[in-house]
Amino acid sequence: MAEAQSKSARIYFEDNGAGTPVLFISGMMCDHGSWGDLPSEFSGHRTIVFDNRDIGRSSLATAPYDIRALADDTLAVLDHLNLPAAHIIGHSMGGQIAQELCLAHPDRVRSLVLVNTWAKTDAYVRACFGAWQAMRNRIKDQDEFLHAMIFFGNGRSTLAVKSADDLVNGFKATVAQQTPEAFLRNIAAGMAADTLDRLKQIARPTLVIWGDEDVIFPPVYAQQLIDNIPRARSLCIEGTGHGSPVEKPEIFIEAVRKFLSEADR
Repeated sequence: MAEAQSKSARIYFEDNGAGTPVLFISGMMCDHGSWGDLPSEFSGHRTIVFDNRDIGRSSLATAPYDIRALADDTLAVLDHLNLPAAHIIGHSMGGQIAQELCLAHPDRVRSLVLVNTWAKTDAYVRACFGAWQAMRNRIKDQDEFLHAMIFFGNGRSTLAVKSADDLVNGFKATVAQQTPEAFLRNIAAGMAADTLDRLKQIARPTLVIWGDEDVIFPPVYAQQLIDNIPRARSLCIEGTGHGSPVEKPEIFIEAVRKFLSEADR
């Protein structure tokens, strides 16, 4: 089993293909399986996926942590693979991790793709995270909890054509189940997230992707990133919610392929 060791966590990863490396960072409740087959669509690149601490095959945390600690875990994967730098694609909390990685170690980042993510936890995001805390503390049955979370994870257009049962079963088939305690530690890290005042320091090519039906991070949060990261490019994947890359994968793949090709040049 391929593992990297950071200061305080053992991180499982998978490394495939050859070429310029692209590293995918997952969000809360999600391990490397949340990307599905998307990494395989980037032929000509070496693709790396991994499990953040507290989920999947990586180690469970024994103490609280913040987003910067998760960025250190990501750096440990790059170090273990002797990669001087990589393109970084981060979804949701993974996008926050990507921002902190780039701010702390800009030389290790070739480009950034920030997907369905945010810069600063404000009152709206805090209320959303607080609802998740309450749900996780009160709903003991895992399937019931996942059904409750479906509303947050998918856009209106997806929910109109796919049943909650199908979405939950699809999630369970691809993503490792996270313990309640681990999810609550993820939320605590997200509650303290704040890169907003430092975004102007990001000098790497950046693509911001969002869904117009995302109820966790509505378009205003993507706009904050676009307005504050110098020369950031942007793409709205219409008719998608928080899961834009898997709700309309063909649009995501085409846009990211083009962006990576231009960044490689």
